[in-house]
Amino acid sequence: MVFISLDAKSLAPKVSVKLFFLRRIERIVPFLWFCVAAYAALRFFARDGEADWWAYIRAAFFFPYGTINPTQAWTLRYEMLFYTIFAFWIAFPLVGRYFVVLWVASPMILSVLSLSAPADFLFTPINILFGLGAAIGIIYKLRPWVFRNSNLSVAIIALAFCGANFLYSIISYSHYLISTVVYSCSLSALIIVIAVGVCPIGVPSLKFRFLAFLGDASYSIYLTHGIFLSALAGISSHYLRQFPLPAIYTLILAAALAGGALIHVYIERPIIAVLRNVSKRSWKLDAVGTNPH
Repeated sequence: MVFISLDAKSLAPKVSVKLFFLRRIERIVPFLWFCVAAYAALRFFARDGEADWWAYIRAAFFFPYGTINPTQAWTLRYEMLFYTIFAFWIAFPLVGRYFVVLWVASPMILSVLSLSAPADFLFTPINILFGLGAAIGIIYKLRPWVFRNSNLSVAIIALAFCGANFLYSIISYSHYLISTVVYSCSLSALIIVIAVGVCPIGVPSLKFRFLAFLGDASYSIYLTHGIFLSALAGISSHYLRQFPLPAIYTLILAAALAGGALIHVYIERPIIAVLRNVSKRSWKLDAVGTNPH
């Protein structure tokens, strides 16, 4: 978002607030509604009419509180909040950036207070996660040479993932705690910095084409993997009991990734194409990528 919305030299916005939100809504909302509807339908017919309509509505419209389904959509609540905060940078280039920085730092400033709704949502430690991601984008815009690494960095990425998995297994992670959020931010930032160094943005590489495709499909995988995991776990418990658990886990994971990727190609991408074609009739759109993250 920072990479495609801000100028490389001055960090001034390249798009209007209205265009910024139009592109975000086009990219996020219609496919979310499709997934919520599909989840509701599958749950309704597979579980004899079971439904939690308010949970579906809260998920579809990013309501900040209450149970939602599919449950992983809870992160979109915070993503839409960050879009709104980042829009201040676009609307007020001179002072908006300082407002964004203050909002990112707010959890640490207000950590001594016991915040209640809606302040606990507005000033959550997750702000730090978005802030660090934006900072990486800004550094890449201004100082791209910082990210130049050798191919040995691939090994560091693997070690970072292994370290993350190990440490997560021995700590109690909570996105309400600044300490664990800062920890996860640091590992995530390390992985992003090294990965961009291995394969710079905008530089074609056959070597990383599959990973680039997974990046484009990440939103689809994120929203649909729960459906595949649930269905495949049920099937495996009945028909694959004789197989070792690691093999079953690997099969389910691969199938969930493949299912999300196929939905990206045949459903998500066509939805985006139709919406963008419609919007081009009334907007002169900048050429941007399709990956929302």
